[in-house]
Amino acid sequence: SFPIKSYLFRLNSSKFPQLRLLREKESEMLKDISNSFQKVLQKKSITSNGLKKSGRMEDIEKSQLDGRFVVSIPRNIASDVGVIRGVSERGDTCYVEPSELIERGNALSEIREEMKSLENEITQNLIRLIIRGAPFIQSGMDALARVDTIFAKAAFGCTMNGNIPHVGNDGKIEVNDFIHPVLAGRSIGIHNVVPIDIVISGNTGSRSLIISGPNGGGKTVALKSFGLSAIMSKIGIPIPVAKTSSVSYNTEARIDFFADVLVEVGDGQNVDGGESTLMARLNACSDVIQKISETRPDECLQTSKDIVLKQHSLILLDELGSGTDPTAGAALGRSILEKMLKFETSRIIATTHSPQLKTLSFDDDRFNCASVLLEAGTDSQKFKLPAFKLVYGSIGDSYALGAASRCEPPLPDDVITRAGDLLSGGEDGDGDYLRAISASLEREKQAAEVATKAAEAYRDDSLRCRNAMVSLAKAYEQHFSRLERRLEVLYDELQNDESSDAFEVVGESLKEIRLVKKKVKSQEELLSERGLKRVPESYEFTDGETVIIIAEGEWEGESATVSLDSLIAKDEVSVTPSFGWGVSMAGEQSDVLNQSGANAMILKRREVAIWDYPSDTSWDSNYEEKIPVRSVPDSRQKLYDVFSSLKTSEPKKLQVSPPNKPERDTFTSARQRKAASAASKRDKKKTSKKRNKR
Repeated sequence: SFPIKSYLFRLNSSKFPQLRLLREKESEMLKDISNSFQKVLQKKSITSNGLKKSGRMEDIEKSQLDGRFVVSIPRNIASDVGVIRGVSERGDTCYVEPSELIERGNALSEIREEMKSLENEITQNLIRLIIRGAPFIQSGMDALARVDTIFAKAAFGCTMNGNIPHVGNDGKIEVNDFIHPVLAGRSIGIHNVVPIDIVISGNTGSRSLIISGPNGGGKTVALKSFGLSAIMSKIGIPIPVAKTSSVSYNTEARIDFFADVLVEVGDGQNVDGGESTLMARLNACSDVIQKISETRPDECLQTSKDIVLKQHSLILLDELGSGTDPTAGAALGRSILEKMLKFETSRIIATTHSPQLKTLSFDDDRFNCASVLLEAGTDSQKFKLPAFKLVYGSIGDSYALGAASRCEPPLPDDVITRAGDLLSGGEDGDGDYLRAISASLEREKQAAEVATKAAEAYRDDSLRCRNAMVSLAKAYEQHFSRLERRLEVLYDELQNDESSDAFEVVGESLKEIRLVKKKVKSQEELLSERGLKRVPESYEFTDGETVIIIAEGEWEGESATVSLDSLIAKDEVSVTPSFGWGVSMAGEQSDVLNQSGANAMILKRREVAIWDYPSDTSWDSNYEEKIPVRSVPDSRQKLYDVFSSLKTSEPKKLQVSPPNKPERDTFTSARQRKAASAASKRDKKKTSKKRNKR
C-alpha cells in the first residue's frame, strides 16, 4: 500500500492586500495572547494553596481548543479560573480559558472568521476564472504533455544510445546491433546485452523470416525485437543500438512504416472457453488472416504532409507448427504462411522447431532463414550454452537436451542420459547427420567472424599508419625545403663575401644537414614501410591492377586502378584514381566523381608504386634493379657537392700561435673553433691595454 500524502494550500498574501492585513492582525493578536498567558499563570487564583500543596503545578498545560487558548487544570478549581471550554475523557481535568483572555480570544475569533470569509470569496472567484479558461488550460496541459513526452523520448535515446532510423515505404527493417531495451534496462546494463541484427527485406526480397535454433537461445526475444522496433519507430522513440558496434561499416538504421503489428505469442489456451493450445493458436492465425485480408493492396494512408503510406502489416508468429502432431503441424504452418504471403503488404517473422518449416527457404525465395547460435565450448563440455546471436542464412537444431540440462532445479542426470540414448537410438541417423552439418556450419561462421574482425582491425591499423607516414613525410619535406633555401642563401654569401669565415659557416651547415639526413628517410624506404615498391623496368601491368600514386600533386598517396592502353608510351601507364579501399570511380559513382575532375590520367611508371608481395627470390637476394632516389632536385644537389668538396684543413692565420700560448689542438667542431677565437680576441685586448698603460 502506498502512503497517503495530504497537502495544504494557502492563498498568497502578496497577491491579495486585504488578506495580508487580516493575517498581520492575527499574528499580532497571537503574540499579545501568548505574552498575557504567562502572566495569567502566575495569578493566585490558579496557583492556590491547595494546588501547591497537592504538588500538581506540572499539570497546568497551555493548549488550543477550537481556536481558544486554554489551560488544563483540575476540575475543583476550574470555575475559579475562567470559562470551561472542554472536559477530558476521565472528567477530572477541565480545559479552561482564563477570564483575562476571553476578550482577546473573541477578537481573534472575529479576525479568523473574517479571514475565512475573505478566502472563500477569493477562492470562488478563482474557480470561476478556471472554469472560464478551462479550454485554454486543457490545451496547455495537452501541449505540456506532448513536450514532456518528447523530452522523455530524447532522454531514453540518450540513455540507451538511441538511433533515429530512416523511415521508408517498402515494409523493410534493417537495424545493425539492436539492443532490447527491456534487457538493457535491467541491472546487467546495456554493455552486457548481446546485440542482434534485425533484417527483413522489402518488396523485392524475402518477405518472411523463419528463425530456428536451440531452446532458450533467444528466438522469441529476436521475434519480439522486430515488433518492438517497428512500434518504437512508429511512435518516434529512438532505436537502442550497441555503443561499440563490431561492424565498422554500420549503415543507417531503417525501419519502414507498418500500419499494423499483429502478434501471436504464448499459450492462449482457455479452459472456460474450451480452447486447447492448438485451437487458440489457430484462432489467432485466423484473426490475423482476416485482418490483413480486409486491407486492399492499393489502399494507402494520407498524412498531414501529403505523404502517402502503404498499409504494411508486420506479423509475428511464435512456435509455429507446435501443439499437435509434428507432420500435421508443419503442414498447417506452411499453408498459413503461404496464405499470408499472398498479400503483398504482409511481412512475417516466425519461430519454429519443425524441420519442414526450417527448410522452406531452400524451396521458396519468399522465405529466408536465420538461427540463434551456441557458444564455442570446449570438448570437455557436455552441453554448450546459448550465445544469443542471430545469424542469417542458416538453420539450427533445437538442442532440447542442452536446454534440459539448464533446468532450475536441475533434472537428474540419469533422466538426461536416458533421453540422449532414446534420441540416438530412435532415429535412422538423418538427425545426427543434420546436427553434424549444422555444428560444422556454426564453427565455420564463428571462424569467419573472427577472421573478419581481424581483417577489419588490420585495415584500420594500416589506414592509420598510412596517414601518419604521409603526414610525417610532408612535414620532413617542408623542413627540407626550408633548409635548401637557407643553404642557397649561404652559398651566395660564401661566393660574394670574402671576409666571412667560410669554414665555420660551412661546418655549421654540414652538421645540420647530417642531422636532417638521419631523420629524413628516402622515398624508397617510405614505400617499403608501407608495403610498396617502385615499378621495375621489366614489370608488366595487368588490367584492373591497383597501384599507389606517388607523384607530387593532389592525388599523391591515393590508390588507382590500371587501364591498359596500347596508344601510350612504354614508360607511361594509364590509371584511374579511386577513393578509400576499393571504391573505384567506375560504376554508380563515376558520374559524381567525373564532375570533380578526377578522370583517367597518364603517369610515368616512376610516378606510381606497386604492392611489395614477398616472393621466393626476394628472401635471398635483391634481384630488382635499384633506381637511385633523390630527396632533393638535381639542380640543388650540386650545392651539397660543393660543400662536400671543401677541404677541412686549418687556414694559415690559425697556424700562428699567439705569444706565450701553446700550439692549438685540432678542433672537432665549429663551436669549439668559435670559442677559441673569442678567447684569443679577449687575450689580445688585455695585452693591448697593458701596453697602453706602460
